[in-house]
Amino acid sequence: MRSKTLEESSHSGEVKRGQVILVAYLIATLDLTFLFLQMGVMPYLAKSLGLDSVGFGYLQTTFGVLQLMGGPIFGSAT
Repeated sequence: MRSKTLEESSHSGEVKRGQVILVAYLIATLDLTFLFLQMGVMPYLAKSLGLDSVGFGYLQTTFGVLQLMGGPIFGSAT
């Protein structure tokens, strides 16, 4: 009886582990997708705003600083 419970517990742990790995891959995929979308859209946005190379640098820096400040705020909500 005891070995049967351990076996069921082990199987349950494998399922949860698989789900965690799947969610981690999903989050990494979404993160990289949106990162490359941002990298592709940012030059177009800078050009449409009429920015020169210095203005584009400021835009990139502002975006990075906002991510840096927003990470602890929104990351701690979970």
